Amino acid sequence: MSDPFASVVGHAQICELLRRVLPHPGNAYLFFGPAGIGKRFVAEQFAAALLDHSATLPLEGHPDFVRVKREEGAKEIVVKQARELIQRVSLSAGRGGRTVILIEDADALNEESANALLKVVEEPSAKTTYLFLAERAERLPATLRSRMALLPFERVSLTILASWLRTLGATEEQAREAAEWSEGCPGVAKRLIEHRKEFALERERAKKFV
Repeated sequence: MSDPFASVVGHAQICELLRRVLPHPGNAYLFFGPAGIGKRFVAEQFAAALLDHSATLPLEGHPDFVRVKREEGAKEIVVKQARELIQRVSLSAGRGGRTVILIEDADALNEESANALLKVVEEPSAKTTYLFLAERAERLPATLRSRMALLPFERVSLTILASWLRTLGATEEQAREAAEWSEGCPGVAKRLIEHRKEFALERERAKKFV
């Protein structure tokens, strides 16, 4: 089996931990860190590996994968969504294997939805794994957070980040500056490189301001 985390930039310790638990994963994990740090990408790679699903194909194509996030324009994940998820999890896995639930914006769970999820996280099916994503772990209720394995994502070394950006076609100067501006967040750095012209204009404005 190929390494599901081969394309992850940085986060070596977290990736190694997830490799080790793949054969016997826990029931719930909390991936947390700044926006653009890479937590969603790592969680999706982990989910694909748990489901034996090709990482090159959309996870939504797998019948035993469920993604939950705030509805468009909403500030919170509401209890209706939590209850719909609980109903979905109560059904047997479509392929008779593991079910993986990815909950984005978990720090946007309101009190009702968090309480609704607490019981299923406390007493999960033996073949269900919950992956929660949040920018700040402390925004989740302590009762829910305590039932999860915590995976804190730290900023990636600027050297590693700049080296990766050069593989995406950035020049050495572009890679160095994008790495610095992103403050070690691969997702942010990648967007800066993909929008080079806008980044260059913003950089010039900042220089003039200084």
